[in-house]
Amino acid sequence: MAAKPQSNKPKPPQSKAVTKRQAAPTAPTGGNPDLEEELGAILGALKSCFFRRHRASNDKKGGEREVFVSACLECILPSGFRFGKGDVCDLGGRKSGAIDIVIENAYMPSLAHPATPRYRHYVAEGVAACIEVKSDLRRQWGEVRQTASKLGQIKRAWGRRVSQGSCPEGIPLFAVGFSGWKSVDAVRERMDEIGLAGVLVLESEIFVCNPSWAPGLYLAPDYVGAWSLWGLSCSLSHFARALRFTSTSPEVYALSHLTMLMNIVVRFSPCPPTDLNLLELDWLRYSREAILQFANKLQEEGFLEHDGAGRVKLHFERIRELEVLAALPLI
Repeated sequence: MAAKPQSNKPKPPQSKAVTKRQAAPTAPTGGNPDLEEELGAILGALKSCFFRRHRASNDKKGGEREVFVSACLECILPSGFRFGKGDVCDLGGRKSGAIDIVIENAYMPSLAHPATPRYRHYVAEGVAACIEVKSDLRRQWGEVRQTASKLGQIKRAWGRRVSQGSCPEGIPLFAVGFSGWKSVDAVRERMDEIGLAGVLVLESEIFVCNPSWAPGLYLAPDYVGAWSLWGLSCSLSHFARALRFTSTSPEVYALSHLTMLMNIVVRFSPCPPTDLNLLELDWLRYSREAILQFANKLQEEGFLEHDGAGRVKLHFERIRELEVLAALPLI
């Protein structure tokens, strides 16, 4: 049988197509061109600022937080929220330690000592989200992990008579780095490892989000190119807006000992035990120090007897006289 003549029709350039698919994490296709152009300009300015600081002398290095706040957050996120630095506490007496950027509801109180006005102390229910800003995420990932571990213990208490909206109980933490991992898969692996809400790598132009923090919110699990900055901005905007639809009473922080008492009474209702050891209650989400301190305070006010080591005897007649108890939040 005679061989078929070979066709002179040129073959498609498969190697170029493969190369184009491998380089997918650059700029996204589609999307609003005006927004993409503006986002690209902001992203370029951010990268330039970080690069200049990286090359600067030692006395001019640092300040990544200030750059990101002024060049990004204040320009993109809605008004009504403040960007600060400090630590977060909750009703259980736990503290997060220093956090680079705290996005707070401007209508909730937070404290700053006159000697250190740029460092604030926040209550958990007034915080929308937190951000750790690093020059190199790979090199400084241990610091992000440590912050995530401490912040993960903080719980917001919305209460029984208030609206929680779509805010999660925990506080979402994002990580932003000038440099870091080069692929979406690598970033997602690190994010999932410590349960972050999202990670943005400016140099690689990658944003990866964690849908478990906001089920049904994200239309895509990751954003690349100029849209990476948009992905982070939309995530932060969601948590900031959700916080505005909640209502809580910050004055309960002045009644934290009564909040602990109420949680004990409700947990064992309708027949709370008279004698119990508070330190043996695994579900009581207070620090050991807070439990002992609050127990002493409750003893002073006649609600119980405390042996100084966590064992208490409740005085139910005195507890029933407390009308405010039903309005305090469960945590």
